[in-house]
Amino acid sequence: MQENPTSVALRADSPVARDERGHYLKIHPEFIESARFVLKSAASLIEAESAKMILFADQGKTKVIRFRSDSVLPIERQLINRCVKQAETFFIHREQIVYDRKGESIGRAPRSYLLSPIQADSQIVLGAIMLEDKVGSIFFNESDVSLATAFCRTFGRLLYSSVSDGNNAPLMVHFASNLYTLLENLYLYKSNLDSNFLLSEVIKVSKMINSTLDLQSLLESIMDSAKVVLKAEGASLMLIDKKTNELYFNIIAGEKERALKEMRIPMGVGIAGLVAQTRKSQIVNDAQNDPRVFKGADEKIGFVTRNLIATPLMVRNKVIGVIEVINSIGREEFTDKDLELFTTFSEQAALAIHNRELIDSLKDINRELKKKVHELSSLHEISKALISTLNEKDLFDSVVRIIADELEAERVSILVFNEENSALEIISQSGLKVGNDDSTEASLYDSLSGYAFEKNEVIFSNNLENGPFQKFYNPERYETGYCIVHPLSQGDQKYGVINISDKTQLSGFTDDDYRLVATISGQITKAIQNFRLLEEMIEKKAYEKELEITSSIQKSILPTKKAGTAHFDVGVMSVPAKVMGGDFYDFFHFDESEYGFLIADVSGKSLPAALFMAVTSSILRTLGAENPTPADLLFKANDLIYKASQSGMFVTVFYTRYNVNSRELSFSSAGHNEQLVYRHDTHELEVLRTKGRPLGVIDSELHGPFGQSSTFLRPSDLLILYTDGVTEAINEKNEEFGMERFKSIIEETHLLSAEQITKRIYREVREFCGNEPNFDDFTLLVIKVV
Repeated sequence: MQENPTSVALRADSPVARDERGHYLKIHPEFIESARFVLKSAASLIEAESAKMILFADQGKTKVIRFRSDSVLPIERQLINRCVKQAETFFIHREQIVYDRKGESIGRAPRSYLLSPIQADSQIVLGAIMLEDKVGSIFFNESDVSLATAFCRTFGRLLYSSVSDGNNAPLMVHFASNLYTLLENLYLYKSNLDSNFLLSEVIKVSKMINSTLDLQSLLESIMDSAKVVLKAEGASLMLIDKKTNELYFNIIAGEKERALKEMRIPMGVGIAGLVAQTRKSQIVNDAQNDPRVFKGADEKIGFVTRNLIATPLMVRNKVIGVIEVINSIGREEFTDKDLELFTTFSEQAALAIHNRELIDSLKDINRELKKKVHELSSLHEISKALISTLNEKDLFDSVVRIIADELEAERVSILVFNEENSALEIISQSGLKVGNDDSTEASLYDSLSGYAFEKNEVIFSNNLENGPFQKFYNPERYETGYCIVHPLSQGDQKYGVINISDKTQLSGFTDDDYRLVATISGQITKAIQNFRLLEEMIEKKAYEKELEITSSIQKSILPTKKAGTAHFDVGVMSVPAKVMGGDFYDFFHFDESEYGFLIADVSGKSLPAALFMAVTSSILRTLGAENPTPADLLFKANDLIYKASQSGMFVTVFYTRYNVNSRELSFSSAGHNEQLVYRHDTHELEVLRTKGRPLGVIDSELHGPFGQSSTFLRPSDLLILYTDGVTEAINEKNEEFGMERFKSIIEETHLLSAEQITKRIYREVREFCGNEPNFDDFTLLVIKVV
């Protein structure tokens, strides 16, 4: 409350009084009823969802009157205090940070507010009105501020000048007689504000037509203005597709209607189709019961259309589309006055479309001419590169650079088929996120490039995530869904593909882009044929050298000494199918009584498998040195290997720990084949198995704990650890060596030393295979308990 003195004399029968604290109101039931009516009128006038009125009573008390509102929140009390103390009208947006007098944040506004003090004059504040949430809008505006200020000041003056009757009854004579005059004047004031607003919107739209806005932005602005001016929930502009004679949504103002972008409406169907066909505007105020209204749009987006206005877009006496506004806000129906106003917007929109189509047509022609000149320049540049470049790689680099520049593509790559790996290898690229440890190959079966190569088919899509090639969509590789993948081939001879994706223009790749790529692909294919023989010789020599180095490194990773002790005898045989293998094994000596044995098989072949084998063996060896349980070792290793397995490779592992004192053998398997224990005393073979997926397939959190089990080894028992290259070896008749042959040899040789047993098994397998080359690596560990 204000404590400043006033020169205005207070009558004894006035509803306003003054004490040492300041001015206050004499609150009684009839006054409260009048105040409720005033509050409801204020909410209606300014179109607020709810409202509160705070009045100052005697002895420093306050009276709160509510209209569709809850009790006063702490943050609202802070805003009311600010309004009263500063005698200021202001609004607050929903989620706006509110500060106290010290400048400290007290939270975010839970809704939008408009607050105005109830003032008799500049020094007398009798309370405040708080309006909550603007109907049909997310916040209040300056017009609302002006209207609320006028309302509250007039209301305050009426209170101050009111008197009770001669008997001091609660009937406030001046107040009651002038209240309706106040509201009438304020509604006229609001009407004047609305008229000024409508005029300003029409002028704004007229100015926009001659602005530099692109057509789409211009039409969006016009429709947004139409929605605001006519106080509607949504607005849309539909154009006629000249090819199909159907209406499609071009501009939509309203969040719920975004899903309608791809919907088509036949001519004559629904109100929009009828308006387009008859060229006559329509007002529909009972859409749910009007059979002409097309219900498909509402069903698609879960919306209810109550009423609408639709009017045709006419250019040179020809219908080019229809515009609509849907669902009036704060009133039950659209009126003829609304239609007259809306027709102004339709004329503005039609004029904008006509003007901009002429301008855009000229721009398109100039742009097309520049594009053709640029394309010819690019083709000439490639022709020069074909003549001057001495190797395939340099040629590819030049082509990638030219294509990326010409087509404005974020990512361009040329992939050539690698026969040895049966995969497409990225030879040159621009924009791809390929690190040193990442695979530079694309699968023939799991990638878009592989599909185009295998089918010898061009893939041209601007909607990859929803089209027939959806299964190949990867947002990191094809962020926008725009791509052209063109094979490099001549007849049945296929060499590779060009993969171009993510055009920077939002419209995607065009038919002209496709034709240019097809021309460049033909030039590259001819160049590849000229380079192929020489390049294959160079690549072969480099690859052989690479294999030799990698094989040497791989052999150095395996244990150099066997783990034989006084407690057991060990035999090992590991023979890779090619120069490099994917199998590996390891020994662990924790102390005098604890030992560990590990065998593993990496997926894949050749160089990638060898490199992955090096990574996984290093991880397992490092973690194994910490003396974990078998299950813990596999669990910890899986996380690290999963992160390292960027190319989708994995490894099967079988790990055992043996305690020579207790003779207990604990073991866990990560997708490895079943291992064996031969019992010396019973001459029986016991199968070792636990549950667990290969390492690197899924992370450990999703996988969960690996299974672990245990058994006991007695003197002369055999622990046999092996990979599938032992039992799945193939002979010339395509027969497998098999588990039964394997078991039979173990039974025959169990009295021999561990090393003799491994050599005998390997010899038997090789004799079985004959001249058939090894298809898989052969790795066998035999541990014989002493």
